[in-house]
Amino acid sequence: MICPFCNKEINEDSIFCKFCGKEINNVNTQSEKKNESKEEKKDITDSVLNIIAMSFVALVILFISVPIIYEKINSPSPARYINENYNTQEQSKPEIEVLDTSFCLDDWGNRNVCGTIKNNSAYSKKAIIVNINLYDSHNNLIGNTAAVSGTLHSGRQWKFKAIVAQPNANKFEIVSISD
Repeated sequence: MICPFCNKEINEDSIFCKFCGKEINNVNTQSEKKNESKEEKKDITDSVLNIIAMSFVALVILFISVPIIYEKINSPSPARYINENYNTQEQSKPEIEVLDTSFCLDDWGNRNVCGTIKNNSAYSKKAIIVNINLYDSHNNLIGNTAAVSGTLHSGRQWKFKAIVAQPNANKFEIVSISD
């Protein structure tokens, strides 16, 4: 073994250096303690890094899942609309209800599909889109039109108009209502 103080060769089991007289055993113990301390610090650092990494992963999962959960909680079921045989005593009212529809003329003499929609849900709807197919007298599909609302609050009605650009359209069908 080499003395850490005078760099001379001494016996392995020496407690003191026979050349400089300094205690060797104490130096080895201090060196071992420093190594143990470094290992403990490394373990603590690794633990802290693992905690930070797991926290980051948890935050990423949280930020991804919160909007999905919020949307599921706050989005009402898909809009449904009323048909001709609707019976209020047998079933509850749909969230979006078509109260009436017909062909009509606007203030400038343009032909439109007009109607009234009611929001029966407990929530305001930001926009309601009514998609309408147009048919000729032989029931051939000749075009389509749509009407888009602004915000329709719960319990309120919206009188819609969808312009009809096909002069030979004499029938229509509401094919979908979405919100």
